Amino acid sequence: VVFTITNAGLGCSSTVSKQIDIRTVRADFASSANSICTNDSVRFYSTGTDSSGNATVTHSWSFGDGATPGSSNANNPPAVTYSTSGEKTITHYVSVNYGGGCGGTITDEETLTITVN
Repeated sequence: VVFTITNAGLGCSSTVSKQIDIRTVRADFASSANSICTNDSVRFYSTGTDSSGNATVTHSWSFGDGATPGSSNANNPPAVTYSTSGEKTITHYVSVNYGGGCGGTITDEETLTITVN
């Protein structure tokens, strides 16, 4: 960020610059299919972004009722199989821990619904 003050009457100015760090996280994701049959598998892929640098990023997935596995902590989890039919809500949580000082933790979550026939 650059801040400049100018006094046109005196023909002088003063400028101060400061580097800032904007920390973000987005938990977007995509699936390999929007509709599957029971006992078929589907994959979910993290497509989100973060400004983590050297910070610790944690992923947590919840795949809904009848899912195997039911959850995962992987960035891009293994294939998921559903043993029951219906609308399934998948939630992807992302947390970035920037540590102490000016750090802190920021989180985001995203949901997606698929149909299991």
